[in-house]
Amino acid sequence: MNWLLDSTQVTSNGCFGWLTTAAGAIPRYYPAIARQTDVKTPLLSIHGDVSYDFQYRSFVDTPYYQKDFSQHSIQANLNIVYRNQYPMRVVIRQRFNNSPYFRDMFDINAQFNERMMTNRAKQLLLQQADNWMHQRLSGLYGKADSLKQEYEQYKKLVTALTTELSSEAKFSALVKAKEQFVEREMKQLAAEKKQQGLEVPDTEVLKQQVMSRYDSVLRKGFAQWSVDSINNPDLAKLREKQADLEKKQQDLRSKEQDIRKAERKITDSIASLKKQVNQLRDGNMLREFVNENKDLEKELPKGWRLLTSIKNIGIGRSWVDYSELTIKNISLTGAHVELNPGKLYIAAGAGRVNARFRDFVLNNQREQPRQNVHFIRVGLGDKEKNNLILTYYSGKRSLLNFITDSIRPVTAGAQNIMGISLENHIRIDRNNELTLEIARSSFSPSAGNTGKDEGWQQVFNVNNRSNEAYSIKLNSHWPQTQTTVSGFYRKMGEHFQSFNLQPLNTEQESYAVKLKQYLWRQRVQVEAGIRKNDFSSPYANPGLQSKTIFKSVMASVRIPKYPVITVGFYPSSQLTMLDNNVLVENQYNTLTGILSYAFRLQKAAMTSNLSYLKFYNTAADTSFIYYNATNWSLNHSIFWQKLQLQSGLSYASQSGLKVTTLEQSAGYQLKNWLYVQGGLKYNHVNTAKTLWGGTGGLTINIPKLGRVQFQYERSYLPGMDRNLLPMDMGRFNFYRLF
Repeated sequence: MNWLLDSTQVTSNGCFGWLTTAAGAIPRYYPAIARQTDVKTPLLSIHGDVSYDFQYRSFVDTPYYQKDFSQHSIQANLNIVYRNQYPMRVVIRQRFNNSPYFRDMFDINAQFNERMMTNRAKQLLLQQADNWMHQRLSGLYGKADSLKQEYEQYKKLVTALTTELSSEAKFSALVKAKEQFVEREMKQLAAEKKQQGLEVPDTEVLKQQVMSRYDSVLRKGFAQWSVDSINNPDLAKLREKQADLEKKQQDLRSKEQDIRKAERKITDSIASLKKQVNQLRDGNMLREFVNENKDLEKELPKGWRLLTSIKNIGIGRSWVDYSELTIKNISLTGAHVELNPGKLYIAAGAGRVNARFRDFVLNNQREQPRQNVHFIRVGLGDKEKNNLILTYYSGKRSLLNFITDSIRPVTAGAQNIMGISLENHIRIDRNNELTLEIARSSFSPSAGNTGKDEGWQQVFNVNNRSNEAYSIKLNSHWPQTQTTVSGFYRKMGEHFQSFNLQPLNTEQESYAVKLKQYLWRQRVQVEAGIRKNDFSSPYANPGLQSKTIFKSVMASVRIPKYPVITVGFYPSSQLTMLDNNVLVENQYNTLTGILSYAFRLQKAAMTSNLSYLKFYNTAADTSFIYYNATNWSLNHSIFWQKLQLQSGLSYASQSGLKVTTLEQSAGYQLKNWLYVQGGLKYNHVNTAKTLWGGTGGLTINIPKLGRVQFQYERSYLPGMDRNLLPMDMGRFNFYRLF
């Protein structure tokens, strides 16, 4: 009886076979939304890290010779957020040691800048992104809810129909209907044969003929099935329900597609918003974004527009850098602020300056005069784009070697200086920018101080050009040729004075040009440059001036799957402070070559490096006892699961000293919280003497406490007698992230 209805085929391969697939592919209607709950906002949220570091060296020779040097350093970096909206950063440092040359130091710095506020605003926007999308796409969510309800109704209907069609009672009724149908057809067939005068076959043969006749009709399609079902009410009802079920199937699939389209639109909108937020880099971009999405502004802290216009606020010790000719790369202990609301630019600051001796003082020198500065900058434009800025600065600066006699230089007291500058930054396009600056200052023709009125007269006396300075800077990039050019030209009069690290009391002309060029589809990189009088040393003699023009060149080749080759030639100079505070410049050339290769061997990652270093100088070119040195070095590292191996071979040759060194070290992650390392170093000196060194270390991660490190090393430093002197180094470090 399989020709009529097979219950197994109906539920698995027949018109209801799609139910199995549909039931296993119920769509996700819309993404889960993390809604904000009423949580009490803390007044202050503090995260960051703290560290303690202890170092010991049995002796040091740079920059001063000392035995048994030890130093303790404590530092805390605190990222503080007020009421979950307003960020700031506080850094606290303390250092103390047993050196007679380095003073103990305590520093604290509090800082707020545009980047901090922009990043905090981005975090708040991202946290609320799902909720914003729920509000803006509430119609889509409502549609998704209604589609879900329809889906559930259809699912219940399909389940009921399937149950009904698969029930034994219905199956029995269909079988009975079939038997009645066959019996009726057999009687009709027997009557036809009698009318035709044919012999009526027996019942079994007659039944087979009826079944065969019905199979031929069935193959004509469901139209004939419908004709047959007219005389079979049960079959007609079954066909009606089957047709209704097929229609529901089509409707359900259509609804599923609608749900997926709605879901895709919602998730794409959320992803697009988050992508826009993540691309915000500064306050200007944040303001433009919020102006285009007004409904998002309520999520940002009050006053965010003003706060994102603050480029920088610093209290305590900070490094400040404003322009080439006024205040550049100095350590300021005080306060400074820089704002750029709209097209207005304002900056101001005041404090003590450590421009020359940084944070250490020699005991055998008298106390250096205190230096200080205060300044104000006002301008129009965007600091990062086009702007015109006027700067006024004044203060006291210590001019080392201000007076010299036939015996030795004399350090004068701090001198009153003041000056003004006009700076114009031009952003030609996204790849090219130009900065022009002109400045004038007061000056002291003798060791005495200059009064304020006299200083202003000197600043605005255009007949005297010795207190003028000019600066031009260019940064340019050509994407078409992958060429980058940067350079500057700076000229300062003999009497020009400002708060930077450039020499003074002598006319200075300095310049530098650097070219970077990519070739062969960025596989070859070539850099070349020239420079003159580009001094930025805190020890530079005020009268130091060099006529030497230094030229350098570097080239590297990077071909995929091949070693990287780098070769460079760098003419250099060395500034040496003698005992009588006279600065001496020594010149020499350096040649370097590096061959490096990173590869994998089965599951192990490996790196190999071969380097060559050559100094071209003589005893007359340097204040060190070693010169004209050559060094070869070969290093190989293996990283395999929890094991790290490092091997090294080096050879150093210089006047009176030749050293061959072999080194092998290893590190292993014993536990998730325990890492150990150690190594041996073999030194062969002048083909006669053998010296052994080594390293050892231990890193422990203590839950809820932090990371603790212990390190020890025995190494050797060159001595005065063309030999190597042993040096023991120990270190203990504690680090905690919170």
